Amino acid sequence: MSPAPTHTEADAAVAALDPLGADALLSDLPALNRDRDAARLQHRADQLTERAGDVHDPAPARAALRDLGIVAASWCRLHPDRPPADHVAAELLRLGALTGEPPRDSLPSYTTRNPAGRRRRTFTGTPEEELFIAGLATGARVLDEAVGHCVVLGAAVDEGRYADGVAAARATGDAFAAFTRLFHSVRRGMTGRFFAEQLRPFFPPIDLGGASWQAPSGAHLPILTLDVLLYAGTAVAEPAAEPADGTLTAHATDALPYLRPDHRELVSARLGGPGLVARLAARPAAGADAPLRAAVADLTRAFLRFRYPHRKLARDALEARLGPPADGPYRIEPLEGLIDLVRAAGDSLAPRPDGDRQP
Repeated sequence: MSPAPTHTEADAAVAALDPLGADALLSDLPALNRDRDAARLQHRADQLTERAGDVHDPAPARAALRDLGIVAASWCRLHPDRPPADHVAAELLRLGALTGEPPRDSLPSYTTRNPAGRRRRTFTGTPEEELFIAGLATGARVLDEAVGHCVVLGAAVDEGRYADGVAAARATGDAFAAFTRLFHSVRRGMTGRFFAEQLRPFFPPIDLGGASWQAPSGAHLPILTLDVLLYAGTAVAEPAAEPADGTLTAHATDALPYLRPDHRELVSARLGGPGLVARLAARPAAGADAPLRAAVADLTRAFLRFRYPHRKLARDALEARLGPPADGPYRIEPLEGLIDLVRAAGDSLAPRPDGDRQP
């Protein structure tokens, strides 16, 4: 069984499209945002909305959502308690229905469908935002590959193909390690304070059609799909910051509308049932499966090598935005619950080295 095709080629095709002639209209978007020029942002949204009426196919509609969405988000940053104008909202909803995706800017539109170079769509035009976009785009592609390997791993576990499972676990771990390296590269070039103060305000929720639609978020990366495939149904013996599997279920349920359609199917099929680790741990240990258990336990450690520094970055960003202690609607506890879940998953297969725990 080979990994499923990734979304790289389809997203690159969307990135090449400019159905609204937005290249010229969006070149000064960072300046409009710096000037907080709500009137000209509204004018840009009006122009793009009028042109979007001629878009009727899914691929151009995804490019149209990218371009109208980034302008609508820029306008909503200045009007956090108001939805976009009715005609703009109606067009966003139409494009969302045409694509089967959220009716606003999304993680793919900001990253893997965002053209590079002079055509790049950005809120601030800063080197830090460019690093952020490029890192997220590459990270999303790498995680997409990891999901494909993880699906192969799950089938190998269920069918007792231990050697194939070891190879798939290692391929998943290699892809995830590449994502972790990208995370650290972005982290070195962009502080949590910069994100909290300069970028985060451009990602407000937007009310459309009687629903509140979340902004693009790291929570919508394919790491969530991996979490569910691997760790759903894992039992946590020690008291956690929150019920760990409940944290994952709630997190996945909230993010489900924002995942790619094929990932929505994978997550929906696994939520409420045992993930790969729980299925493997429930089997009687046999000598033949020892290498597979060890390989999957190593995979959980690869996740922890991302989860610990990610938690610190989240703490730094929250403190920069809210001041310590970081509390209220932006909380660290769900991240703590996921760490507890991954620890428990690894422990159910093989004990961790003493030095593998971090505070």
